[in-house]
This record gives sequence, structure tokens and C-alpha cells, in this order.
Amino acid sequence: MGGPLADVVLLDGVAVAGLAVLIRSAIQATGLLVMVGLIAWMMRSASAAVRHLLWLGTMIALAGFPLATAFFPGWHVLPHWEAARAVQERAPSVATVESPATKPISEVSPVSDRRENQLAAVHQDDDDVATVGPPARARAPAQSWKSWQALILVVWAIGCLVAWLPVAGGTVSLAWLEWTSARVKGGPLDSALRRAATRLGLKRSVRLLVNERRSMPMMWGVLWPRVLIPAAAETWPADRIEAVLMHELAHVRRCDCLSQFAARAVCSLYWYHPLAWWAAKRMRSEAETACDNRVILAGCRPADYAEHLLQIVAGTRSALPLGSAAIGMAWCSQMEVRLRTILDEGRNRLGLNAVSTAGCAVLVLGLSSPLALLRSEAPTDRPLQDRPAGANPFLPQDTTAAWEGIPLPLRLGYVDNTAEGSQSIAGGGHAVKFRRPEDTRFLMAVEIFGHRYGETDPPAEDFHVYILDGDQRLLQAYPYPYAQMEWGHSRWHTLKLPAVEVPQEFYVVLVFNPHQRKGVFLGLDTGVKQSHSYIGRPTTGLEPVSEGFDWMVRSVLTREIPTQNPFEPKAE
Repeated sequence: MGGPLADVVLLDGVAVAGLAVLIRSAIQATGLLVMVGLIAWMMRSASAAVRHLLWLGTMIALAGFPLATAFFPGWHVLPHWEAARAVQERAPSVATVESPATKPISEVSPVSDRRENQLAAVHQDDDDVATVGPPARARAPAQSWKSWQALILVVWAIGCLVAWLPVAGGTVSLAWLEWTSARVKGGPLDSALRRAATRLGLKRSVRLLVNERRSMPMMWGVLWPRVLIPAAAETWPADRIEAVLMHELAHVRRCDCLSQFAARAVCSLYWYHPLAWWAAKRMRSEAETACDNRVILAGCRPADYAEHLLQIVAGTRSALPLGSAAIGMAWCSQMEVRLRTILDEGRNRLGLNAVSTAGCAVLVLGLSSPLALLRSEAPTDRPLQDRPAGANPFLPQDTTAAWEGIPLPLRLGYVDNTAEGSQSIAGGGHAVKFRRPEDTRFLMAVEIFGHRYGETDPPAEDFHVYILDGDQRLLQAYPYPYAQMEWGHSRWHTLKLPAVEVPQEFYVVLVFNPHQRKGVFLGLDTGVKQSHSYIGRPTTGLEPVSEGFDWMVRSVLTREIPTQNPFEPKAE
């Protein structure tokens, strides 16, 4: 089983689920970023290291929102995403046409005579159910709205790629920069590197590079960190060289390159969300301030350190490698704010400790966990839109007024006569769970609204109807030729059955096994109070549909087996 059409159906399901995840993640991200932004503003007196950790935890939480959907239960409180709703023209209405052959059956039921819009009488032939107006055209599984869903996902994927390309380009640029730079293996610069590492308590091995074409000190690398300084640094005063190296080594000790890499990955996922980029910018700013604080705590005078920064900015003539894959020491952007922070003697310059780390973790977890559990409203919880009483003639009704001893054929369904869409399920089946009225007992037929697609000539194959009890155990299975279904025109089709005694709750499962040459589009109705529909097979189990709709399937029930089954050929 497979092929182009099956692939389209599967991709259609991916589009439905993917767009729901994007919408939900955007809502969750907005709530979290707004709350963390307010908290970070109230934490102005805290150290930059603490605020940086808060923003880092927030970015990690943003990345975890889509994963939480797959592995944790949720609270169904968000609006329900009508992924299955079609925005094309609605399917034509379906009306029952009274047949003279079945009129005696309808006359024996006073319920049909007394009550309008109740369960309709069963008709004898397939031709008894007709389409009013022109026949519906064949629908592809990706209808107008679903096509937009797929397009939105494609645009999102392209945006992720574009947002990540600068990082990939920057990585290549840095590889070339390292290749064209000279490695320092001794001399005054190597001694200054060792002294700076000792003052910061850094024990990791760092490769020091010198380049004549770069005037901005920078560092990059997660597992094998590199620090690059301009060739002119050999003429700098010793205190400036040591201050610059301490700042870059502070980034190494704090693993800022890794945290910046993670933030950029999250921004690539949320490229459409301006607050995500703002959070990443705040995170980088706090990282620079935290490294400045480490240099000052290591013994560098704030005024001297500020002067060193100004001298470096004044001598900068080249840009950072593409994509911010490296961390530069000093750029003109927000330099004034940074210098004021350095010169502020009352500034909290402390680093992280166990208490502040645990506090940030608890805070981010407490804020993100409720948001991560938000789900769209469950289909079974969706309230029915206001509809006049009796507007749906296929909801179960009281049938106790039937005469004793008279079979009462009833058409039982949870849908109206209008299809808002259609689908063909690859790898599974369409199933509907029915609860028969007390005055019925036998299943005489199954009615489905849909049409055959693929080759115009029906394949010499069968599809199957399975009848299961309430515990999903097989009661009966029946094959039907694909010729039973009309090609390209959706309408009600009657699948005749021998009388099957069914329990109070039972399932009707339709398995069509679609592929590129054949298949059936089954109508779906989104205007339902709650969903009774499932996807699956008797051998693999049934799972409720993830959206609020019902397959357009009806069952025809009687209380007793008629002398002549109206759905079996009459004896000659």
C-alpha cells in the first residue's frame, strides 16, 4: 500500500497536526516571554549572570513546548483548531426520495407520521437516496483550507532554514579564519593567556590565534574553544591584553558559545515570533555584562576596563563573521549602556550559586509547565452551536411509540446531510461508534456518503466493512466490490447486510486500502456536538479522531428481522 495519493493523505494529516502545533506553540511562547520579560525587568537589582540564566531557561522551555504535546497530557482549554473544515463550496444537500416499494414500511411507524425531523424511514434501494442539485465534484484530500495549512508549514520550514543559514555560513567563515590565522604557542601573549586563565580559575585548554585582518577580539567553539586577537595586540599594554583575554575566557568558562548556539536554534524554530529574537538579544546582552563583571571581580579596575573597551571599539574596522557564530568582545551597539553598567559601583556583579541556579530553574519550570500543558479543546467537549430543535434528523430519538410487533426501520447517524470535507485514510480505516435505541436490535445496512477516486473503471478488488462490539471485538466482516461506489460524485451509498444482531454499543469500520489507483473519499461533517468517529483497523485498534468531526456514516436498524429484508433482492 502506498503511492502518490496515499502520500498526499499522510502529508495532509501532517499539515493538520503541524499547523496546530505551530499555533499552540506561538500562544505558549508569547505567554512565557511576556511573563519572563516582566520578571527580568523586576530583577534589575539581580546580577547579569542570574538574568542570563533566566533567559537561557526560557529559551530551553520554548524548545520544549512542541515536545510536551507529544509526551504529556494536557488541559483542553485553547480554542479548537478547525483543521478539518473546508472552505470550498459546501457539498450539496442530500434528501431522501420516497419509494413506492418502501411506503408500506414507513406507514407502519406512527413515529414517522407524528414527528418531523426524527429518524427517517429506511428505503429499499440505493436509488432511494438521491442528490438534490448537481453532483459534487471529486475532492482531493488536500482541500482549500488544508492546502493553506500545508503551504504555511512549507513557509515555516523555509523560514527555519533561512534563519539557520547564517550560522552555517558563519561556521564555514570561522573555519577559514582559523586556517588563515597564526596559532600562538609561546611568548608574551601565551603567558598573558595563562595568567588570565589562572585569575578566572579556568582549567580548559584554549587555542589562542592571531590574525592581521581582524581587529576585534572574539571567541568561538564549544568543545574546542578558540580565542582570536588582532596582530596589533602585541603592541597593546599588558593590562589591556590581560583584560581582553579574561573577558574572552569568561565566555569560555560560562559556555556562552553553547548557550548562544541554543538560543539561535530556538530563534530558527520561532523565526516568525519577534519576542523570541528579542529574548535572544537580551540573553546576549546579559552574557556580555556577566563577563564584564567577572573581569572586574578578577581585579581589573572598572575605569581602566571601560577605557580598554573604548579603545578596541575605536580601532574596529571589520565585521563579525557571518551569522554571529562567534562572540565578539566589543561592538558599538549599546556600548553606552554597557559602559554605564561597568562604571556603576553599586551594580550587583556576583555570579551564579546553587541557590540562584535552583531559583531560576524553579521559576522557569513553574511558568512554562502550565503553558506547556495547554491543548486545544477536545472534540468531545466542544459545545454545539445553537441549532433549532430537531434540526438534525439523524440524532437518536425516542422510538417507544412504535406499535408492538412491528419492525421499525431506523436510520441512525450523528451527521446531517451536508459534508464540510472529505478524507481518505491510508493505513487505517474510518470507524464510527453507534449506540442503538432500545427498540432496535438488528443492523440491516450501512450508508456512507462519499465517492471513489483513482481510475474511472472500478478495480476488481473489494473493500471491507467490519462490525465490532463495544469492546472492539469482531462480530462480522463483509467484503464489497469497489464497483459498489460511484466514481467522482459524492452521494449516499447503501451497503446491504444480512441481519446482524448488534449490542447496544457497536462500531462500523470501513477499510478501503487506498493507493494511487483506487480509494474512496469519505465525507466528514464538522457541525457535530461531539465526535463519535475513530481511525484504525480491527487488528490494530481504534483511536478517536483528533479533530471535531464525524465520518458521514449511518446505520440502518430494525427491532425485528423483517419477513423480507428490504436490502436483499426479492425472491422471483
